[in-house]
Amino acid sequence: MNLLLASISTETNMFSPFPTGKQDFERANRIFRGYGDYYESIISKQGNLSSPVSDHPNIKTMVDIALSFGWKTRISLLTDASPAGPTIKSVYEGYKEEILNDIRNLDDLDAVYLPLHGAMVAYGYEDCEGDLIKNIRELVGQQCLIGVTLDPHCHLTDTMINNADLILCLKEYPHTDGVETTTRLLELLEKASIGDIKPEMSVYNCRMIDGYYTDTEPMKSYISSLRTSEKYPVLSSSIAMGFPWADTPDVGTKILIITDNNLDIGAKVAKTMGEKLFNLRGKTFHVGKTIDETLTFLKSNTEYPVVLSDWSDVSAGGAPGDSTILLSNLLTAGYSNIAIAMIYDPLAIDIASKAGIGASLTMRVGGKLCQFSGQPLDLDVEVIGIKSNAIQNYNDVTENLGTLVYLKSKKVDIILCDNRSQPRNTDCFTIFNINLSNKSIIVLKAMHHYRIFYNEISNHLIDVIGGGLIDPDFKKLPYKRINRPIWPIDANPFVDEN
Repeated sequence: MNLLLASISTETNMFSPFPTGKQDFERANRIFRGYGDYYESIISKQGNLSSPVSDHPNIKTMVDIALSFGWKTRISLLTDASPAGPTIKSVYEGYKEEILNDIRNLDDLDAVYLPLHGAMVAYGYEDCEGDLIKNIRELVGQQCLIGVTLDPHCHLTDTMINNADLILCLKEYPHTDGVETTTRLLELLEKASIGDIKPEMSVYNCRMIDGYYTDTEPMKSYISSLRTSEKYPVLSSSIAMGFPWADTPDVGTKILIITDNNLDIGAKVAKTMGEKLFNLRGKTFHVGKTIDETLTFLKSNTEYPVVLSDWSDVSAGGAPGDSTILLSNLLTAGYSNIAIAMIYDPLAIDIASKAGIGASLTMRVGGKLCQFSGQPLDLDVEVIGIKSNAIQNYNDVTENLGTLVYLKSKKVDIILCDNRSQPRNTDCFTIFNINLSNKSIIVLKAMHHYRIFYNEISNHLIDVIGGGLIDPDFKKLPYKRINRPIWPIDANPFVDEN
């Protein structure tokens, strides 16, 4: 059996002030081109086999899983960019054409596997994933299977459902079940290819915009019940959580159930699980503290270090990653012995790199990209470290962070980056031998993923809301394209059914 692996992936924040361009996909080894050739023959070619594909397993792991099922695996284009604004139209179309050209040159495909995000928007395309799947379907016909895995923060669209045979979403946030999801998708593709199952997909629209942390209650129990629902003829149960900072007609949460040729049962299970989730609305998303509330907590706290997530300025949500607002408030309040990572500031990195390790400079740090970035901080700093092609390892993935620079001032140790990324773990600090246990306050431009690692360092992990691009109050977002009614903008989105 012959399988083709391909992906174009990013998460689009449509309220972000800057677009996603070609350099965002191709910098830091976040692109791999196999040109439709067999994996074994291209394994020695240039490319990062440990690169991330939208929080899926790394490329080598995905191929290894496919090979374990006996699939002869070819690779087309796989590329991934950090979240930002919509992708430039010509960039998306160019990458799509690369994949389609690879498929045109192959006449023996049995299946195509697309590990995608599900919330990618380009100028002229509200549903990039649906468009890609539809174009592939038109080329391969109905006999070739198309299997898709999605980040749970996806927009599940009719175009996706109508043109794919199988769609599975990762269930966990933080995303720890990539290998499990890929394995299940390929297992179902194998069964479908030999006629053991006839997959049918059923969708229930929960008509709500919300956030879901699956490592805490009540979502921890809900995900457990979602897994329990996977009893034959139910082959897979997914929650498409949605990405709230987009503005398309399909924004919102949906339940996806795949059955073996039983749409009636699929629809019933989807409705049951969807109504159960709707009844949890407003209870699954912990929005954290304001900056003032955080400062009040710090005044009475005696246990250190405290870890503060600069939640509103996380690049993983499409924010610039260069806001100084939280750090400025901490410094103004008199706090010191602070470590912060990672502030996106290529200009400051360029200056520090020219000056070299050991240089003492007065630097303008951060506060450059948009109205939510705050004012640049003028600091007297020493350049302590410079690391090119720095990496962080997490969940079977090696992510290239680009160049990191370690600046030390009187009150704060600063890690700068030139590739917008979130510190999912402590690697960006340990690269420079920074002992976090000796710090009073650790500020991370990270969103929820960091908790897995920083729970071991601190008993106080606080998401700080305020001053950044990402607003957790969905009622305030300037939506224009979403389908109404939808909660929380509308109190009773199912009023038309009552």
